[in-house]
Amino acid sequence: MNDNGLSVGYIVVNAVTADGFIPVENALITISIINEDDTTVYRTVRTDISGKTGKIPIVTPNVSTSLSPSDLTPYTSVVVEADKEGFYGDQYINVPIFPGVVTLQQAVLIPANEQANIQDNDVIFYESEPSDL
Repeated sequence: MNDNGLSVGYIVVNAVTADGFIPVENALITISIINEDDTTVYRTVRTDISGKTGKIPIVTPNVSTSLSPSDLTPYTSVVVEADKEGFYGDQYINVPIFPGVVTLQQAVLIPANEQANIQDNDVIFYESEPSDL
């Protein structure tokens, strides 16, 4: 915990294809923080040979925020984007990052040469947590 009442949570992104069985090396992962009015790019990294990023720290509200009823959200919401040439891109919106917790976000990339009925070049997933944690 910091003196300013904030804590840190972490995210690890695991980029895979073929129903999670084949890791996607060198996928571009972009983490953006969702603020009240906009979204700000926070970090851009690449996956390793196992398809994973390292632990990426994210500033979160203090853990005490979740210990009693409050109007404050006890986690930080992020957007995770995964891109790799030859694959449809993924976007995971509202991924919750909790203080002191490592969030593992699976990013399933679909090869572009597969005959998929995808209108755009992105697949978008909306993640969410109950607002009354």
